[in-house]
Amino acid sequence: MKKWIAMLLALCLSFSLLAGCQPQVPETQPTTQETQTSTETTEATEATKPSEDLPSAEELLVYTLTQEELSKYYADLESCKTMALEGTDREGLEALSDSLDEQYENIQKQQTIAFVNYSRDQTDEEATQLHLDATDKLTKAYDAMMLMLREVNASESPIKDVLFEDWTEEDLKMLSAYTSEIAQLEKENEELVVQYQALSQEELAEGIIPLYQKLIANNNRIAQIYGYDNYYTYGYDVVYARDYTTDTVQQARDYAIKYLVPTVPAILQQFALGFQSLDQEGQQVVAAFMEGSYQDTDKDYVNLYIDSLPEDLQAVMNHLWQYDRAIFADSTGAKEGAFTVNIGDDAICFFGPGYDSTLTLVHEMGHYASTLNLDLNACPMDLAELHSQGNEWLFMNQVREELNPNVYAVIRDYKMYMDMCTILVSFMVDDFEERIYTTDVSGYTREDFDAVAEEVCQAYGGADFVNNYLTDFQSYWRLVVMESPVYYVSYAMSDVAALNLYTIASQDREKAYEIYGHLLKDVDLDLGFQENLKKVGLSGPFDSEVYEAIAKMYGG
Repeated sequence: MKKWIAMLLALCLSFSLLAGCQPQVPETQPTTQETQTSTETTEATEATKPSEDLPSAEELLVYTLTQEELSKYYADLESCKTMALEGTDREGLEALSDSLDEQYENIQKQQTIAFVNYSRDQTDEEATQLHLDATDKLTKAYDAMMLMLREVNASESPIKDVLFEDWTEEDLKMLSAYTSEIAQLEKENEELVVQYQALSQEELAEGIIPLYQKLIANNNRIAQIYGYDNYYTYGYDVVYARDYTTDTVQQARDYAIKYLVPTVPAILQQFALGFQSLDQEGQQVVAAFMEGSYQDTDKDYVNLYIDSLPEDLQAVMNHLWQYDRAIFADSTGAKEGAFTVNIGDDAICFFGPGYDSTLTLVHEMGHYASTLNLDLNACPMDLAELHSQGNEWLFMNQVREELNPNVYAVIRDYKMYMDMCTILVSFMVDDFEERIYTTDVSGYTREDFDAVAEEVCQAYGGADFVNNYLTDFQSYWRLVVMESPVYYVSYAMSDVAALNLYTIASQDREKAYEIYGHLLKDVDLDLGFQENLKKVGLSGPFDSEVYEAIAKMYGG
């Protein structure tokens, strides 16, 4: 039987772990006048039309779970427990265990379907209720499974190893600590997120406070049940399987503060001067990349990039478009943002209103491609984000062949600026969450939370610098901490490695493609993020030379 501990975590994470990160751009960033040039779209060409009959996104997003299926699942759970405790029918237990795996995965799949449909219009009461009902069914199914496994594991059954074939001692220790309270807390957390998403912009600043306090209390309680002091440490060790600690992450933060904070103004200045030097046509091309939909660009840059890839990578990048696995939500109530999520053995990409830029498409293409090759439940999140951010920078390296050099330089500076924001703001969010989860905030007011955010800003150049060059951090932390607790540092860690991949690509594109292909398809998930970087020769977030190289590029 599969490790159901990981499956519960997927309940909490599957909708955020493969999402794009883009801090709110401050008003001081130069903007362009809105333009629209072409309406070409990224579609499968004749050479890449589907070679097999696979369901489209719309065909995948049909909720089909019945009460009969749920009843069978619970009956089979009881039979599994009885058979395991009797300890005489090993083959029968193996068959029943496999069947329960499939049944649980279907319940989880149906909950994912309900979530995606809810994301298409979060003001739709019927879709919202189905999402909550599906989450309730999944948490109950998970709870029943865990209680059964806990009882069997505590028994002397001679065949109980059938159910725990791939479990480690640490997994079994966590199973022994499990209680139904955990499932209830996870369900409450999802309900809190739904309440949070219903807040208006005017309500958000104050309205998030009681919801966030409850989420923090619930998360810390889950961590404590499993033997951790707080959710921040638990998240690092268990939820995201990071191969660095909450203590060592400060080294990467310090590198970012030392080298990147002073570089951001220089990047913006170079961008502004470069943009102003372009003619109107060049500015329109830049505007399409910066502010427009992928349909606004003057060429189909996405397919041009795909065509530049080795044949095996072309196949995985084309898969998204071949099988119509992209959802472009146009409802005013749709979830803001873009994400990629598994639907059983398949996957889809979701793009909310305004989140269909060329770079966003390329980002999610990287996530989608990884779902075709890797078990994302076992994939370190830093590596999962490298699949997407690395794809963006490989795209940036290739697109220079299609653009006027001066236009490309401006777009590169814009992309570099956005990634500096991503790295710094992601470290800031992580710093903020470390302070919050390791402190008793039960009595905190809005002003108390904002004071913590202010302290974080002081460490990253001061509030004026952060607000002028990075983001309105008092607003930004409110946008991310509910749905993605203790996750955001993965964006920073992966982006540093992605920038190193870009450096390699600018000198040897084929070598960079080879490295990326290995990380996408042949990576050893047991090694962890840092060891896999070393294996392919990539520098990572704990290597100062990546940060130094960026600073030197802009005169630092």
